[in-house]
Amino acid sequence: MADLKKISELPPSIAASEQDIYPVVQNGNTLNQTLEKLRQAIIGGWQTHVSSFLSSADALAARTSIGLGAVNNTADASKPVSTAQQAAIISSLASFGLGATSAPVITDYNAVSTGGFYRDQGNSANSPLAAGSVGVLLNIQYSTAGQLQLVARLTSITAANQLFWRSRAGGIWAGWRELAPLDSPVFTSPIRLSQYTMATLPSASAYPGSIIDVTNATGGPKACRSDSSAWKILNTTTTVS
Repeated sequence: MADLKKISELPPSIAASEQDIYPVVQNGNTLNQTLEKLRQAIIGGWQTHVSSFLSSADALAARTSIGLGAVNNTADASKPVSTAQQAAIISSLASFGLGATSAPVITDYNAVSTGGFYRDQGNSANSPLAAGSVGVLLNIQYSTAGQLQLVARLTSITAANQLFWRSRAGGIWAGWRELAPLDSPVFTSPIRLSQYTMATLPSASAYPGSIIDVTNATGGPKACRSDSSAWKILNTTTTVS
């Protein structure tokens, strides 16, 4: 067995000659090629690409000539989203009730502090809904101390539909208010009619069947109803004056 030597102990190399023979593996076969032919093969392989690169009309054409046409100019819309990224995005949206088949469940309306869609399973604290009634909540944050909440009761009965809203400012909640439908309003607290004076009465013909409060009528404020031609004091045939 020949003696082993460190590379540093080998004698100085002799300058290679163009005609020196080197073994080259090509397609599974070992060929003998001179250094000159190896150099020519390498140069020839790059010559076409370099020539095309140097003769390109602009930077894009230059990159394209060497197979890098998509480098540095891929539009945002053309950039692919990985499966992991897509899953993370969907999961993040779902936590706010977006893009999911069911919204996150809440147990206390006052504890909701991020904007999004949520669901009340009928047992949430500080809910405007009757016990056992389920609903959905839209929570819109203005700031950490201000927000708007809109709640709809879920039901298949038209007459049982309910819509509530409330707001918070300076960290303090206002009470829940219920929106009444025009076709069949049902109010849960005293209502206040729109108030007018005799000088500001709207046209009775423009508001048939509507009810208003005339604050300076003869004898004191009067609730009045439009019969399409005049404002009549409620439950009478007397025109307000």
